[in-house]
Amino acid sequence: MTAANDRADVVVVGGGPGGCSAALEAARAGASVVLLEALETVGGNAARSTGYMAFADFDAQHAAGISDSPEAYLADMVAEAALQEERYGVLFDTELARLYAEQSADAYRFLVDLGFRFGRFVPRPRQHTIDRMMDLVEVAMFRSLFAAALAEAGVDVRRGVRARRLTTRPGRVTGVVAEPHGGAASGEAWRELGRHSRMLPTEYERSLRADEVTFAEVFRRAGYRTFFAGKWHLGDTGADPEDFGFEVNKGGWKVGTPMGGYFAPWDNPKLEPGPDGESLPLRLGRETAQFIGDHREQPFLAYLSCDSVHGPIQTSRDRWE
Repeated sequence: MTAANDRADVVVVGGGPGGCSAALEAARAGASVVLLEALETVGGNAARSTGYMAFADFDAQHAAGISDSPEAYLADMVAEAALQEERYGVLFDTELARLYAEQSADAYRFLVDLGFRFGRFVPRPRQHTIDRMMDLVEVAMFRSLFAAALAEAGVDVRRGVRARRLTTRPGRVTGVVAEPHGGAASGEAWRELGRHSRMLPTEYERSLRADEVTFAEVFRRAGYRTFFAGKWHLGDTGADPEDFGFEVNKGGWKVGTPMGGYFAPWDNPKLEPGPDGESLPLRLGRETAQFIGDHREQPFLAYLSCDSVHGPIQTSRDRWE
């Protein structure tokens, strides 16, 4: 792993729902577990998704009087896969789909036991002939609930660490070579990771240099009030917007993708969350408009850099409906 003397019974690479679940099950079975996650929080892309999940013959269907079966779910998946294969040439693993359909009710109970809360059924008649898809109340639960469960189970979660390659012996995997994300090897050191691409990656600066002069600093020296909101991603402590000429900073810090998702409560030390469910892009827009309104009688610079270049592209429920 990250050091030669690191040892664990199980190493899980990736802290999405699948990786978190595997780590939890292994730890609960008595294994020592290390989970490697390249981001600063677990939950993976699911924490930024629509939060729609489908199960078959599960408790919520029973409560709603809906009759379903793993066989019916599999049939729907096969039909949809055939359509997508015709359009896009996708590959479909029928046996894996069958296994998921058969165990999906257990997956639902597993999530509910962790504290996940589901809302309504989401009709998708073209993909599901029976109502079986539900929406999560808040996708940030993928982050918060898995993080709490992993901590309780004693899983050693290493955030900001990226796996580079596996170490093997004949017939078995023996370990993982990993390093802090953002500290990728460059030059000839790339070969030490077993990578043999024609072009060697060059070294690059991972933070805005302190001696760089930004246009915000120039504006501020000229008497302008300066404001930044949104995505920064130009370095850690000492390289924040406030360090480069922005008098007011709403949300700009070391990460690009918004931790915790696009709806409050998010995980951003530079932007206090509003009421639960508040939309991040709308909040950033309001903060920017407020600054402009407060300083319209004097020179000002307002820089709005929305995080929405990162998927999923989402909006608030009231605007969607």
